[in-house]
Amino acid sequence: MPVGGIDIRPNKNFPALVAHDGSNVRPIPNYTYNRRALSLIMVKSEYPGVSYSVAF
Repeated sequence: MPVGGIDIRPNKNFPALVAHDGSNVRPIPNYTYNRRALSLIMVKSEYPGVSYSVAF
């Protein structure tokens, strides 16, 4: 089963990644501002998680 993803950018601050890990498709919506990004991650499509990152 192939593994991969696609980045979708409907506008500048709200990109989304649709990832496939070999068995599940996972949508990962993001909010970006300058060098910061906040992402909502769903583990096994039922447990929500949040990721915060800063680019440098």
